[in-house]
Order: sequence, then structure tokens, then C-alpha cells
Amino acid sequence: MNQTYGHVAGATDFFTRLSREENKSISFLSTHPNSQKRIKAIERLVKQNNYQIKERSPLPQVLNSLN
Repeated sequence: MNQTYGHVAGATDFFTRLSREENKSISFLSTHPNSQKRIKAIERLVKQNNYQIKERSPLPQVLNSLN
């Protein structure tokens, strides 16, 4: 994200949303790292690399409709 957008705002949003689904029976989630662990890892990388956190860019409408 930093390389593409010049900041990392929203980098953990996907995993935050995914963590809400982990209580449901979604089989592929059982073979992947816990979303909270991924969020912490991303936050650690942001801090270590001094990435900027700016305003989130709005999602394209096609992605917004996936809620």
C-alpha cells in the first residue's frame, strides 16, 4: 500500500472485517493465521518502517457493495 498510495491508511481494514467472520464456520479461515495476529503484524511493520497513515481513499463502488 505504501508503495502504491504513499501511505498505509486502511491496511488492517480487511483483516478487521474478516475477524468478525471468524466466529462463523468458514473453512478456509481455519487454515490461515488469525486475523488479529495479522493486524498486529501489519501494525508492527507500519511502526518499524515509519509508514505514513493518511486519510483512507474511498473504495470503488463495486467493492463498496460487497458489505
